[in-house]
Amino acid sequence: MLPVKKLYTQLQIPPNLQRHMSQVAAVGEFVCKHWKKAMAEEVGNTTNPPVAEKFPDQDLVRDVLLVHDLGNIVKFSRPFLGELEAEADHWARVQDDFRERYGEKATVATVAMLEELHARPILAEIIQDMSPLESGEIPFIHLETQICSFADMSVTPRGIEGFEARMLDLTERYPTDRVRLAMQEERANAQFVQDRVARDIFTLPYTELEARAVELLNEEIRL
Repeated sequence: MLPVKKLYTQLQIPPNLQRHMSQVAAVGEFVCKHWKKAMAEEVGNTTNPPVAEKFPDQDLVRDVLLVHDLGNIVKFSRPFLGELEAEADHWARVQDDFRERYGEKATVATVAMLEELHARPILAEIIQDMSPLESGEIPFIHLETQICSFADMSVTPRGIEGFEARMLDLTERYPTDRVRLAMQEERANAQFVQDRVARDIFTLPYTELEARAVELLNEEIRL
């Protein structure tokens, strides 16, 4: 077990990514806490029968989401703006180092970092499954993947703003047919999740979840 904030500091994760991952993790926790049905785990290969019905693993969802964008600095555009601008030279050096070690694909970088940390393989597996903008499809091999993907689709660069705000943000930033198709899949997944949660996940308790995100930075993660 390792304190989340200590992990981020050791890995030189930019503050905006630290905040984003903790916010997404707070949403994922909220969804798991209000799950109302134990559903059979979805599998990508139809030749394999579904496993026994189960509730989502809340601890796994939280841990995945606290590391799901560790390598995202590799895809940041320069010049750095916002809170990174004041230390742009430092973050440029960090980005150069990450790109040299891991390449320029965010998910590939994140998975490589987790391997270096000797993290549980399931963390990287779920992160790879929840990357529609890079893969063009969403296989959703695990139930936890569906929750993680919905949670990620509820947080914009501005904070926890909800699913529809995130859909608008992505379609404006990435106006391609591939992304539009991925967004259709995300919308279907969001409805799947909503059907199994006792609370309205399209209208989240934003203030409560923002506070929880701050708390998560001071808690421990199991890699």
